[in-house]
Amino acid sequence: MSVNSSTHHLTMDCLESRTASVIFTSVLMSYILLLFPLLVCVFYLGLQRWRKQRSGSAVSLMSHSDFFTYNMAVLEVISILGSWLYRFGFYVDGLQQSGKTFLYVTSPAQNLFHLFTCVERYLAVVHPITYLGLKQAGGVKIRNISTGCAWLLCLLNLCLSNFLSSSYLNLTNSCVMVFSLIAISFCSLSVLRVLKHPGPGEVSRDRERVDQSKQRAFYTIVAIMVAQLFRLVGIVVYSVMFDPSVLNDVNCVVGSLSIWLIVPGRLVLPLLFLQRAGKLPDCKHKTDSA
Repeated sequence: MSVNSSTHHLTMDCLESRTASVIFTSVLMSYILLLFPLLVCVFYLGLQRWRKQRSGSAVSLMSHSDFFTYNMAVLEVISILGSWLYRFGFYVDGLQQSGKTFLYVTSPAQNLFHLFTCVERYLAVVHPITYLGLKQAGGVKIRNISTGCAWLLCLLNLCLSNFLSSSYLNLTNSCVMVFSLIAISFCSLSVLRVLKHPGPGEVSRDRERVDQSKQRAFYTIVAIMVAQLFRLVGIVVYSVMFDPSVLNDVNCVVGSLSIWLIVPGRLVLPLLFLQRAGKLPDCKHKTDSA
């Protein structure tokens, strides 16, 4: 959940409404009951894989998608902490500002790591030769640089929050989200085109396996795209409902309800990670490679 500085005081006013307060708190509870256990599983599986690699019992390299998910999981832990600090700021002076600080850090990269995952799936299906090359040291370097840029953008966003107006920061974050959605949509359409028009070089006996792999990549991109669309709609509704010129009890309730639309975007990468690891029910095949 991203709570921007232009509406934080309005949110605090709305929290005086019992209905809005219950809705807002229920969303935060969902982070603890739904999201946090997923993050614990992600970290646990990541630690297991790291130990196996150090012991020499496993030689497989970490996939780019898993790497992005680990980074996203760290962001989500920071964001959960910030959300609860922000909520308790209604009762304890000083916590509200600390919560906003954590939320400012996580806002831009939450969109970018979704985008990076979709681009990786896109390359695996549409440009498989290039993708295989990116699995080597050069690809790892590009991945690490992209991840570093995402974190630097978070820090820049945090620093600018002390000097620039909240409207500018909101516009910047909205542009990042819109750009991500456009790029993810392109990836989705490109993968769909490949699914409908397979390459002539595919061997017939391997066709079913290849098609299943491509379908999994397509479903991954579509799941992320839908979650991001929900997130965008939620943020737009949230911003409109908490406009000072139209703020009332009804808008407080609707604005608080809109935060639920952000929840799927926070669940999608951990769920996809656990699916690839074969840890979800009815997941009979791992999907580490596209």
